[in-house]
Amino acid sequence: MLSHLQLDGVRKIASALKVSKSTVQRVVTMYKGEGVEVPDKRPGRPKLMDDRDRRQLSRVVAKNPKQPLTVIQQDFNQSMKSDISISTLRRELHFMGYYAFASCRKPLVSRINRIIRYNWSKVRKTWVDEWLNVIWSDESRFKLFKSDGRTWTWRKPGHRYDCQHLIPTVKFGGGSVMVWGCFSWWGLGPLVVIDGTLNQKTYKELLQTHKVAIQGACGENADFWFQQDNAPCHKTNSIMAWMTKNEVRVLPWPPQSPDLSPIEPLWDVLERQIRARNPQPRSLSELKAALQEEWQKIPQQVYRNLVESMPRRIAAVIASKGMPTRY
Repeated sequence: MLSHLQLDGVRKIASALKVSKSTVQRVVTMYKGEGVEVPDKRPGRPKLMDDRDRRQLSRVVAKNPKQPLTVIQQDFNQSMKSDISISTLRRELHFMGYYAFASCRKPLVSRINRIIRYNWSKVRKTWVDEWLNVIWSDESRFKLFKSDGRTWTWRKPGHRYDCQHLIPTVKFGGGSVMVWGCFSWWGLGPLVVIDGTLNQKTYKELLQTHKVAIQGACGENADFWFQQDNAPCHKTNSIMAWMTKNEVRVLPWPPQSPDLSPIEPLWDVLERQIRARNPQPRSLSELKAALQEEWQKIPQQVYRNLVESMPRRIAAVIASKGMPTRY
């Protein structure tokens, strides 16, 4: 190859081939001295970690994937009696398929509740049109000023919902305005602002006051299921007696199962609509008014799509054997 190159100088050759001048000079020298046109690749710097080291690193990460990289470095170096740097560990973790992701917050599901969730889903795995006749209800709390704290975890893609990468949450972690709402495939029910504490007395008053509007969420269909979670104020004898007296069929609900309820993502839709307002609510009274207004603006196709997702939610719980799912 070099025999056909004109003697334009090392600099011009390097520029034409887009390589360094030292590389050109080395190739020319080797060609003239040894007749080698294509030099062997250099072996490069020896890798600091071998397969044995990577297996140990994987064990250190699996032991506690939420620990900072500095702690991972300390544990690994102590176990291997080595002195691997942070940058090398980060590069090796990426090579092994590990990346730092924000941990997903999901309820901590006990073993017993996993069984209950799994069995509940299996009973309803053939439901399709039945979901059209369910009124979904829930409470949620909205902050006047939203904050977004994150916790990071080292994991491989596709393992977001594994237990060791989740942050267990409890409902109502703080906020400014609590609301109760309901909807079905047929339409939105009322959004009720709750002043004070929601207990069995105030919940019963809420149901009684908005009974007609709640039933109207299911259109003209009188044969509907009413879904509510297992909050203590929902399950008292007084509330269940009210349901029986008013001929309301309560859908049995598995514990720790927000991923099975399509109203949960509807709160996220409402939150995004609130945060998209300009100007933003500056007081609790403005936030209450904005919530009522934005609730009525939620497009029909949005909540219908959520109801239609129920077979997929059921299938996901069955596939995970009752563990938290991506929903």
